[in-house]
Amino acid sequence: MSKPKLHFAHANSYPAGVYRQFFAELEKDFDIQALDMHGHSTHYPVSDGWPKLVEEYISELKARYSEPVILVGHSLGGMLSLMVARARPDLVRCVVMLDAPVVAGWRALFWRLIKLSGNAFRVPPAKNSIRRRNVWPNAEAAYQHFAGKDILLPGRPACCTITSTAASSLIRTACSCASPVKWKPASMPACRTTCRGWCGVLSPHR
Repeated sequence: MSKPKLHFAHANSYPAGVYRQFFAELEKDFDIQALDMHGHSTHYPVSDGWPKLVEEYISELKARYSEPVILVGHSLGGMLSLMVARARPDLVRCVVMLDAPVVAGWRALFWRLIKLSGNAFRVPPAKNSIRRRNVWPNAEAAYQHFAGKDILLPGRPACCTITSTAASSLIRTACSCASPVKWKPASMPACRTTCRGWCGVLSPHR
């Protein structure tokens, strides 16, 4: 019996290979694929609102699959997965977002005003991102920079320490309905993972 198809989208600054331990656990229940790096193709440049990254994501889904698939995304990947589902629900079975920076309501208006004022890089998360080092003298120096970070220590899954059983259960619950025609927030509450973030789910309904 074939496994459900799952497409994973990584977080900002963490390519898909970083999640290989997490994938190894989920592969017991799902057929997993992922684009190695979002935002690195000259055909799909990064811009405000990520419209080209959404196009790139959709292009990947169309090239890889012949049926709607489960989208799981961490942080930026969660947001892109949500945007893809909104743009092309025919390609998506359901969406699971891990620690995704969903901003809505007055917060969304506030953030839009900050961007319009030209101050986006003076407040988090952009303020923190722009400080990240991105140039090293050689590969060994880059390796040593990241090797000491807790999230990348050997034996520790990179995205979160949610167990494979819990993750599989969450994904299966989210995708238990038939292929979607419309979308709505899942009735199940957001579940707290064992890392710092939240995971949320969008489930299709008949």
